[in-house]
Amino acid sequence: VSLGVGSLAVGLAAQDTLANMFAGFTLMVDRPFRAGDRIQLASGEVGDVETIGMRATRIRTLNETLLVVPNSLLVKERLVHLTQPTRATTTRADVSVPFGADLYAIKRLLADAALSCAMVDTSRAPLVLVNRFGDASIDLTAVFWVRDYLDQGAARSEVLEGIHQRLTAANIGQPLPARRIIHEATVPDA
Repeated sequence: VSLGVGSLAVGLAAQDTLANMFAGFTLMVDRPFRAGDRIQLASGEVGDVETIGMRATRIRTLNETLLVVPNSLLVKERLVHLTQPTRATTTRADVSVPFGADLYAIKRLLADAALSCAMVDTSRAPLVLVNRFGDASIDLTAVFWVRDYLDQGAARSEVLEGIHQRLTAANIGQPLPARRIIHEATVPDA
């Protein structure tokens, strides 16, 4: 009886370890991702896979921290493989313009700024969408495709710089919030 209870206790204690080991075998056979691929976990963290071990997978996040994820979580949860089928990825640049600005000209200006970036895939036309009408602005988003996800930040920065230069050249300023304050006069007690 003692041996039976002891083996049950050992089995329960080793349950997580065994689950991670079987998940590690599954990852090595199924190969949903490989070392060097960029993935996004269900929790939202994005990083590059460094190693896939028997118990856990090591992922280097974008802010250069090492994330150790148990293999059983990678097998159970949904994750996004950002490297497959291609290394291309979509990127967004948000811009606010004042009311009264020529939306057609500004949309063309944003698309031109995206296409002028060397890291942007010019075979796919950028999309420029009106998001909303703010308190003092019209908010637009330029969506464009970067050839390699490693260049996403640099491409976004270059496109935003191009947008700024084009808006300045077209004499389109930033919207300034306007507030109207109504001060009620106090009435003396009668």
